[in-house]
Amino acid sequence: MAEYEEHGIADGMQQLVEEGLVVVHVLTEAELEKARRIAEVIASSPMSRDASPQGHIPDAEAIVLMEREELEASVLLVDELAARAIAQQGGLPIIGFIGVLIAACQQGMMSPENVRDYLKECQRQGTYYSDRIIETVYRGFVGGV
Repeated sequence: MAEYEEHGIADGMQQLVEEGLVVVHVLTEAELEKARRIAEVIASSPMSRDASPQGHIPDAEAIVLMEREELEASVLLVDELAARAIAQQGGLPIIGFIGVLIAACQQGMMSPENVRDYLKECQRQGTYYSDRIIETVYRGFVGGV
């Protein structure tokens, strides 16, 4: 939830929790310690854009939660390159935000223009998506990559 607060969408996430569409899981002390160690590894990676382990706690906690068999999670949503690499090294299936938007478009839940608009908005708010990747994703739907 801290990451959603940072991105200014905590209220929206809280509404999804209240509606039962999002479930919040509390980590055990052992899981929290494991997440801290994973965050340190992510922070020390040459792929990391943030040398502070604290900035990687949300991704590290998500990696730890993926290991809970009772959750039966099928894929980990993670965008940060260093965190993706750590998750893949652990054998976890991953997808990024762009992949989620692509899947939503392929399932008819949004248009290619919606995908492009969401990515442009993320870009305006500071997420690093190049114009090239945004247009490549868009052209992949409308033909002629």
